[in-house]
Amino acid sequence: MARAPAKGRGLVQTLLVVAGAAPLLVLLSALGVRAGLLSLETGWSLLTLQVAWGLAWLGAAAALAAVVLALGDLRRLGVPALAAVLIAGPALAGFVWQKGRLATGAVEHVSTDLEEIPGFGDLRAQRGGPGPGPAVGPDVCPGAQPVMRQVAPQAAGWAL
Repeated sequence: MARAPAKGRGLVQTLLVVAGAAPLLVLLSALGVRAGLLSLETGWSLLTLQVAWGLAWLGAAAALAAVVLALGDLRRLGVPALAAVLIAGPALAGFVWQKGRLATGAVEHVSTDLEEIPGFGDLRAQRGGPGPGPAVGPDVCPGAQPVMRQVAPQAAGWAL
C-alpha cells in the first residue's frame, strides 16, 4: 500500500530553501567578487552585510516555522525541519558575530600624528598594569610614515 504524502511537506521544503538563502547568497557574492563579476562594494557591503543579513533573519524565522509545522508529523517532516535549523542557526549566529566584530572596530592602530593621539593610544591602565605603551609615532612602528601630500601622482603611486 502506498503512503499518502505528508501534509505540509512542500511547505517545509520551501521553508528549508528560504533558510538556505542567506548562506547561498554569501557564497555567490564571494564567488562573484572573486571572478570579477561584482565589485567588492557590491558583493560585501550590499549583498552580504545588508541583503544576506536580512535573509539570515528571514531564514531563522522560516526554520522556526518549519519546526512548528514538523511537530504534526515528526517522522516525515522532522529531517527537513532539522536541516533548516542547522542551516539558518549557524548562518544567523555567524552574522551576529561578524556584525559585533565590525562594530567594535580594530583593536589597535598606529598613528604618526603626534599632535592628535588617538584615544586608545595607551592601554596600560585598561589592562591593569604595565603593558605595551602608546601605539603612536614612528618609533613604535618604523614602517609607518606620514602621507606624502605635495608630490606628483606618479611619484606617490610609485612610493606606495
